Amino acid sequence: MGKVTLGQWTQKDEQFTRILKAELGKKGKDYKNLMRRTGRSQSNIHRKYREPDRITVGDLRGFIQEAGLSREDVCDFLFND
Repeated sequence: MGKVTLGQWTQKDEQFTRILKAELGKKGKDYKNLMRRTGRSQSNIHRKYREPDRITVGDLRGFIQEAGLSREDVCDFLFND
């Protein structure tokens, strides 16, 4: 049986992942760039896409830098309801 998580934070997690992938795509980058930036494996990066609440602070910094996420996007993900 698959894991189902419902609620506001699930939507915020999905929004963050969509924004991250979109910004990487705009810059012609993908998970391989995140792997180099963070030193994580492909499976680890994909797991963090699926479960952003498990991203470490160091990984988050790498994701933000690699994707060029705006301060507003990051703050919205972390603080706004």
